[in-house]
Amino acid sequence: MGLDADDLSYINDEIPVLQAAGSLPSVNVPTGETLFRGQDAKYPLAENFGAPTLKDEMGRYNDPDGKKGVWYGAQGPESALAEVFCRTRSEGPLRKRKGYIDRSELSKINMAKVETTQALTFLDIAKALPKLKMSHDMITGRDYEVTQQVVKTLLKLPDQPFDGIAYHSTHYPNGDYCFAMWEREGSDKPVKTVSLELLSDFNHRRMNASGVIEEVDAEEILTEDLGFRVV
Repeated sequence: MGLDADDLSYINDEIPVLQAAGSLPSVNVPTGETLFRGQDAKYPLAENFGAPTLKDEMGRYNDPDGKKGVWYGAQGPESALAEVFCRTRSEGPLRKRKGYIDRSELSKINMAKVETTQALTFLDIAKALPKLKMSHDMITGRDYEVTQQVVKTLLKLPDQPFDGIAYHSTHYPNGDYCFAMWEREGSDKPVKTVSLELLSDFNHRRMNASGVIEEVDAEEILTEDLGFRVV
């Protein structure tokens, strides 16, 4: 759902008021936290902060002015994989949406583990919605204008109190946070690469619904959690 120019102006005006009142909800991530990111295997590191200037190349939480670099990642590999693969099947009639992944893709994409190098504070966009008189559909649709206006406004706040935006995956809202993280000028990168593993080799230990620790691989996450067929 898109907003008109006056609505976007309201976001620009209201966010500073809420911040001054201490009313913007936040998510705090400590130093040393492990985060996950799916990315093309051609990249040797995972701390890549992109700042595309073309609108078609921008993500939901990119700086619309193309000045501030953004890094996308997630608390868990499930959400990280959802952000990579589920985007390709999010349009068109349900019966015609792609439901399979070629097995060769698992040898072309790395699961990156990164570690935060400093304590970080993110705007909790979902909890901010009622304070901005907004609804969930405004931040999950195909129109990125609203979320990019939020980013633009946050970046103008004095002393830049936020390191990015915390959100839940549109494609797999399992409770984990995803993060759109910004790089501060004159500061070390807020994340560092710990490991890069091809999805064909990736394994992850997690607690299942019964409270039992289990080990799953990327194919199991894609099929059992995200509903794909790997062929």
